[in-house]
Amino acid sequence: MNDTTKDVIPLLSNIMPPFVSRERFAELTGVPKGVVVGFINRGYLPTISIGKYSFVNLELIRKRCLEDEFK
Repeated sequence: MNDTTKDVIPLLSNIMPPFVSRERFAELTGVPKGVVVGFINRGYLPTISIGKYSFVNLELIRKRCLEDEFK
């Protein structure tokens, strides 16, 4: 590995994907999976569907948080 690669790899490990599974979202937030499912069913958390799978849309959550911050 050259010096440039060594500098980039730690940076990339901190980047979050635009969406995560319900289970991963529960792990990241410390909220039980059942509560996350309830939040999704009530429309509190935005989701994106890919095929038969549903994921929590982190990018939309980030966007909404930034919009609220600047109101």
